[in-house]
Amino acid sequence: MERMENDMMERSNRYFEAIVNSINDPVIIVSPKGNIQYVNKATLSIMGGGKQELLLGLPVNRFFDPSGDSAHAILDFRLQELRKTEDFHNIEVLFKTSEDGRVPALLSGSVFQDEEGHPIGTVLLVRNITEQKRMEEQLNGYMQRLEQSNSQLQEFAAVASHDLQEPLRKIKAFGDLLISKHGKVFNEEAMDFLERMRNAAERMQVLMESLLTYSRVTTKAEPFTTVDLNKVVRNVMNDLEWRIRQTDAEIRVKELLTIEAEPNQMHQLFQNLLGNALKFHSDRKPIVKISCRTRSRTRGSLANDLCKICVEDNGIGFDEKYLDRLFAPFQRLHGRNEYEGTGMGLAICNRIVERHGGSIEASSTPGTGARFTVTLPLRQKREDFGGKAITGSQLSLYENRKEVNSKQ
Repeated sequence: MERMENDMMERSNRYFEAIVNSINDPVIIVSPKGNIQYVNKATLSIMGGGKQELLLGLPVNRFFDPSGDSAHAILDFRLQELRKTEDFHNIEVLFKTSEDGRVPALLSGSVFQDEEGHPIGTVLLVRNITEQKRMEEQLNGYMQRLEQSNSQLQEFAAVASHDLQEPLRKIKAFGDLLISKHGKVFNEEAMDFLERMRNAAERMQVLMESLLTYSRVTTKAEPFTTVDLNKVVRNVMNDLEWRIRQTDAEIRVKELLTIEAEPNQMHQLFQNLLGNALKFHSDRKPIVKISCRTRSRTRGSLANDLCKICVEDNGIGFDEKYLDRLFAPFQRLHGRNEYEGTGMGLAICNRIVERHGGSIEASSTPGTGARFTVTLPLRQKREDFGGKAITGSQLSLYENRKEVNSKQ
């Protein structure tokens, strides 16, 4: 009987050792007074090899750097006194691998008890987080560089909004003065040169405004709030009323949804998409369809639901081989002689959609129209609810402005 019990005990010990030695992280078993009773192979490996017998009976605290912070105070209390029986998890420590070696680690402990409920030891799991720390430092470096880049972008936006545009305003103003006061003495060629100069200055102003709008998507902030997309589209249609009448366009809007977003950015998004549909129309009557539906990501929870917005037209369309250029800044598929614009409208749309955690796609066949699909979260994550957005004057690339002569 005794031999059978010994065999069972030996078999259990082998099972136990096989299990703990299969764990890649150090496992240490300590007595109620904090002395080492057992270590697995991962512990010996991280400490540079050696035999288990050399560690048995040693105070486990000598293998954790006594930095004096609260985590070590908790550890000291847990391991040496064990006056409480609660488990503890993920205490950040420095684990000594040698006299001079230290690795950052997360320490978890599970107290085990005898049949009467008295603590008789603790199983410690030491998770090496050296790689995690390295990645955190790398990420912090990226974040610092991103903040610096955003700061520089804000500085540029401030310069672009005033300093860079001031010379352009003067060029245009003096050009206007020359034409109004001395236009009669200029011959046809001189007037043509002046007109080209004014048009170039005006185009540059529009480009600067577009670039400023693009930068403000992330450098200026307004909190997300509840936005009725029906109201947004009505306001956009009011803004584009002149263009709609001019083209005799028919805008078909189905019932849209209410989402959490930044109102001004949603206005900008729909104004650019609808403005494109009105601008790139063919000889036939423009028809623009705007619809919306919900789609679940994985589960039916509201937080995972998406709003899928479609803006579809019957215009000139485009060749899908240019899709990779479509949402890039300053990309145009047509010359200025054919259609006005800066090539920034869809880039701004893409920037806005990304800012809201969504995506935008396009599909088309030349001559049959284009379809833009915007996918946005119905509800923003709570931690992102103060998300960045455009503030200040909202610049539309497609509002009714004086057309710029394409001469250079």
